[in-house]
Amino acid sequence: MSSVSSKLISDVFGTMGFTPSELIVAVGPDGVVYTPGSPFNTLKKLLPGKGYWLYTPVAKTVTVPGAALAVTDQLSLNLGWTQIGYWGTDGAAPATGLSCISGQYDVIVDEAGKVYVTGSPFNTLKNMQKNKGCFIHTTTPTTLKFQCQ
Repeated sequence: MSSVSSKLISDVFGTMGFTPSELIVAVGPDGVVYTPGSPFNTLKKLLPGKGYWLYTPVAKTVTVPGAALAVTDQLSLNLGWTQIGYWGTDGAAPATGLSCISGQYDVIVDEAGKVYVTGSPFNTLKNMQKNKGCFIHTTTPTTLKFQCQ
């Protein structure tokens, strides 16, 4: 998606089909938070390629406004944990889906809590899911891309 911002972040969630009673809290990269009606919100806009956890009282299908990221787009990753929205090849094994940053990360955790640790025979994360959030732990600052050339 392209960067999505508004005078009010509640307007952005409204375009996704949320009413104020349906969205309890949204948590974004670096721990920024939005809760409807709270004076302490730190989430001001949604950024392309970043992952967001949305907590709701009921299951909901969400349509995010904006253009989808292209496979040629890139995302800067700092050292340590980064929350992203995966936009590479759907169903790819983690080592394949993140081959462009091979050797620069050591752990991936998906939104269901499945884990991939480089070199471990006990991985529970077998396939990356396009448009799903995950955490990547990088061992060096890098740039995430899905076409290595």
